[in-house]
Amino acid sequence: MEQLTTKIEGFSGPQVCTLVGITYRQLDYWARTG
Repeated sequence: MEQLTTKIEGFSGPQVCTLVGITYRQLDYWARTG
């Protein structure tokens, strides 16, 4: 999971959402609880 988080940090929130197909709210929750 740490490797995935590191890769995500290289993108902006909206870009990540587009890439992985989730909403920004889900990404925010995932980031806070991950």
